[in-house]
Amino acid sequence: MMNNIGQNQQTAYITQQDTIGTDDICNFALSNENVLGARCFEHNNVFVLAVMNTPFFLKSERDKFLFDLTNSASEFAKKSVIVTFDVDIYCKISADMSEKDKQDLYQKVVFRAGDLSNQVQQFV
Repeated sequence: MMNNIGQNQQTAYITQQDTIGTDDICNFALSNENVLGARCFEHNNVFVLAVMNTPFFLKSERDKFLFDLTNSASEFAKKSVIVTFDVDIYCKISADMSEKDKQDLYQKVVFRAGDLSNQVQQFV
């Protein structure tokens, strides 16, 4: 009987490890030496990751960092990740956000980013 309980607990643990959550995305971002703070939420199967970072002196460095972090976080999560340096978004992310709050912040991030994909294509 004890064996079955142990096996069930181990299976549950493995299942939890296969699922990437917002804490995992934040920890992944914080492992980068240029990231000082990270907050994340998920909306419509997309992670929105707001980071506080060390200063960049050149816009090209900042854009490349944004592009690299977005790609590496998306590969890690195995789903889309939108990264923003927006302090307003960073401050509004909290653990007790409603779905409406998440939707509103998601729309702000997408609106403020504009067509960022064209701006960072040069790094591909």
